[in-house]
Amino acid sequence: MRLVATGLTDVGMVREGNEDNYLHDERLGIYAVADGMGGHEAGEVASAVAIEALRAGIAGGSLITEAVIQANTAVLEKADANPAMRGMGTTLTAAIQVEGGLRIGHVGDSRAYVLRAGILARVTDDHSLVEELVRSGQITLEQAAIHPQRSVITRALGIERDIEVDDISLELTDGDRVLICSDGLSGMVRETEISAIMRRETDTDAAARALITAANAGG
Repeated sequence: MRLVATGLTDVGMVREGNEDNYLHDERLGIYAVADGMGGHEAGEVASAVAIEALRAGIAGGSLITEAVIQANTAVLEKADANPAMRGMGTTLTAAIQVEGGLRIGHVGDSRAYVLRAGILARVTDDHSLVEELVRSGQITLEQAAIHPQRSVITRALGIERDIEVDDISLELTDGDRVLICSDGLSGMVRETEISAIMRRETDTDAAARALITAANAGG
């Protein structure tokens, strides 16, 4: 199976710094997005540390979940060595190519989607307060989109020593398209529009640019 991939990021319309980092390594067959959190540029540091530790783990032969756990340890150690960065954390959604598809390790509210036969499906579950409220039936998806605590995540790297990693197998067929993104996209652009853009833009570079344009247009 041959994958064609593009990775792009953008600072957006609100913040001066970009706390997102991504990994696009076709040699290792690993693709990931990390969305950092923490003041004084600590979020940017957390996501960068996580991405590099993930790459090193995969290069060293670790399984995807093991590499995510190693990334968690790296973020914690970086914070321990720098008091100003205490409490920093990051999401991490990572996919590695395996026979027949992808193996995904996931912590936080960044997301993985697959577009198959024109239908977009979310592969990951958000580790967030509003997602838990939706799953328990306390609020609707529409209410979650405008909930005042929609940015509160319940699981992230860099917070605790023991981290639970969602381990997901995604079988792929010819023509499938996979999207990994931070909430800078999914929080600004409805899934119906994401799906429409991915169907319209068949080139991966053009699709990534169009998605970023839509996210900026959303604020």
